[in-house]
Amino acid sequence: MHPVSSRKARRLVARLGAVAALGLAAVPFTASAQVATTSGYLSNFDVVNHTGQDACGFEVELHGIQASQIYSDYSWQRFGTSIPAQGNPPGVTNPPGSITATPYGSVVVRYAATVSEDGSCSTKTVPRPNGNFVGTCYMNTDSINGGFAASYESSGCEHFGIHTSVGPSKTTYHWLVVDPVTKQLVPHVDNLPIAAPVFMWNPPAAVGGEPQLVAEIEAADPPENPEVYGDAQWVRITKTKLSRDAVLAELRTDDPLIEGAQVEIDWELLQQEPASGGQRRRGKGTNSDSVNGSNTRAIIRRYETYAYSGTYDPVTHEATCVNLDVLTGNCTAPADGELGDYIGANMVAANVDVNGVWVSRAGAGAGTVSSTDRIIDCGNKCSATYDAGTLVSLTVKPDSKSTFAGWGGACTGTGGCTVTAGEGVNVTATFASTRTATGGGGGGGTTGGTTGLRLSVTLNGKGAVTSAPAAINCGKTCSATVVRGSSYTLTATPEAGNAFGGWTGACAAAGTSPRCEVMVGTQAISVGATFTRVR
Repeated sequence: MHPVSSRKARRLVARLGAVAALGLAAVPFTASAQVATTSGYLSNFDVVNHTGQDACGFEVELHGIQASQIYSDYSWQRFGTSIPAQGNPPGVTNPPGSITATPYGSVVVRYAATVSEDGSCSTKTVPRPNGNFVGTCYMNTDSINGGFAASYESSGCEHFGIHTSVGPSKTTYHWLVVDPVTKQLVPHVDNLPIAAPVFMWNPPAAVGGEPQLVAEIEAADPPENPEVYGDAQWVRITKTKLSRDAVLAELRTDDPLIEGAQVEIDWELLQQEPASGGQRRRGKGTNSDSVNGSNTRAIIRRYETYAYSGTYDPVTHEATCVNLDVLTGNCTAPADGELGDYIGANMVAANVDVNGVWVSRAGAGAGTVSSTDRIIDCGNKCSATYDAGTLVSLTVKPDSKSTFAGWGGACTGTGGCTVTAGEGVNVTATFASTRTATGGGGGGGTTGGTTGLRLSVTLNGKGAVTSAPAAINCGKTCSATVVRGSSYTLTATPEAGNAFGGWTGACAAAGTSPRCEVMVGTQAISVGATFTRVR
């Protein structure tokens, strides 16, 4: 039997084992009592060709999802898109049968060149030259005209991306190479050790608390010998949180979101343990984040992976790193000679929805807002998570020099407020001051005077907001003093490569319309405008 075919047979057994294990594993992206859910999983990754031969495509196997749950992919690389609905770069055609369901409960997304009878490929990724890779595999420099960087052809790397509606329970990656006997494309024998997290929810520790989104990565496949450790790899992790959904196109190494990410774990060594058990627990790495639904809509992590080039135990193949924490058995950082070739970087985002109620207070007056179950007490605690569909009743208490002026958001009027907890349920309580304004002009939001109120705009993303009559020109002038009784039309204009995502604050009712009219009454006005990157 040809060596590639032999490895394929072993991979078949591994796939069947993985499917059997799925029945016992926690289901990714589930929510305890519907407190939190995940609306999308995005993975955009750089990968280097270390096979030593030309690669004529790439294969991503997603376990635990269906083809219909794949939203889109990232088409700006030499093999084009695998999803017919997406546009390709000029001159790149979509190969048939790019997404295939397997009998093992997985879906294979395949990027493939055309192979001629002599085994040559219509396009290929050359082997990476010796030495560590420095830079980024994202080689597209002109996404409008389809231009690629001059170094792209000889770079030995690619950039792929996939957006799914649910998170895979496991993801594996292989370069596609030409079988010298059949002249067909087959997966290379090496399973690429690209960190691909499985996401799971931990419920809040107490009613009204914040749920935790857990991201778990696993070391590469174990060796065939069950008595020894698998090959080790170093992983460095950075993290970014967004108050909006992430989009696939911005998950690139050269994007400001990724470049400016906070280091979560500087270095971690992953290594599959022997089937018979090992001295170290290096097979998995776990990170978690508390998620506040009022300001967290996406969590992005960048997993940067390198080979381990240090020494191994000659019997067990356990990595014997220099910088070892004797208490945990973990390798804390690569010493000289231990950081090997760059394998790839996976920029992964989970777009999250948290069910609950979020309260804000407005106006020149003061007071508190409380829920009858005493979980919300705003001033102190102004938000709480609840099971979806829970009825939450809110009451107000103005201070001695204020009156309650009315509800905004999910409640209206000046009476009682009962809302149904869900994703994005926001309530505003406005308090008016009964203090007598002093001075001859504006009262800064009190009941006297005719001027002195502030109209403020906050930008999230790349764009601008202007007003008519002229008062706001944000990003330069984002707040202005306005006259009571006047009307202002705000217009949101995204920068090139961005789209307007919607209004918040006083313009929330306008949704994603680029224009919003605000009437200046007796209170200061705050407006938010969100812009998102597009392909």
